[in-house]
Amino acid sequence: MRNERTCVICGKTYEYCPNCSAYDNEPRWKFLFDTKTCKDIYGVLNAYKAESISADQARSKLSRLDPTRTIVQDSGFKQITRELFAKPAVDEKKNNNSKK
Repeated sequence: MRNERTCVICGKTYEYCPNCSAYDNEPRWKFLFDTKTCKDIYGVLNAYKAESISADQARSKLSRLDPTRTIVQDSGFKQITRELFAKPAVDEKKNNNSKK
């Protein structure tokens, strides 16, 4: 493959060239990700890391994505994924009642 890239999430190799006219109709996120699912996984992990969403919200969003793609290859995101799934689930209703 001449324009071989490696997805930062799943580690799969794929072909994409951001400067080649043959790829003009491809989305620009293909520079880092092979599929929209991997792009979405990255978005969830990034939002969790930035504390924009809770661990429960991140786990819920990830569970709706392709579970075979949640095996993260990038070492930084692999650590975030381990941390995310190591945290205990919080019962939102129980948590909201205790604040009253």
